[in-house]
Amino acid sequence: DVQYNDVLIELAEANATAMLKVLKSWPSDVYDVPAITRAVETQLVSLLEAENAARLLPSTTTTKDISLQREALREALFMLYGLSGRHDETLNLLLQEGSSRVFGYVKSHDLYEAVRSTEAMSGLFKIDKEEAADLLVNAPGTLLPPEAVVPILKSMGDGEWLCLYLSGI
Repeated sequence: DVQYNDVLIELAEANATAMLKVLKSWPSDVYDVPAITRAVETQLVSLLEAENAARLLPSTTTTKDISLQREALREALFMLYGLSGRHDETLNLLLQEGSSRVFGYVKSHDLYEAVRSTEAMSGLFKIDKEEAADLLVNAPGTLLPPEAVVPILKSMGDGEWLCLYLSGI
């Protein structure tokens, strides 16, 4: 485990794109998933700080290079969180980046309860209002019944979102 971990951690720091390729090719039982997750999270924070600094100062590292590394680290986190069963973390990342992959992720992992909040529903509607309404309409009734969804949508104050949902049920 130690040697595999060392390789992945070095790659996370030096070349996140290569690390992601290696993560996808190695079985997860040859490395310590929590340790690699922590290393990737740490590197992502460092990279975001570098990205902010690169915007302010001229640098030899381009913003595009940093952006590519950031995307590889995020993709690695999606994978690692999935391996760890940390689906809530993946859901939050998908919502933060406004990824339309969030809808398939909620369905495939039955995360309907996790979107039963104003913040999550708002995030879904901002990504794609029709897809969000469809997701809520087709959610298992025991997890997201209209009695729970309608008050949340009303509290958000966007009548179009509420109408989209109501027209689907």
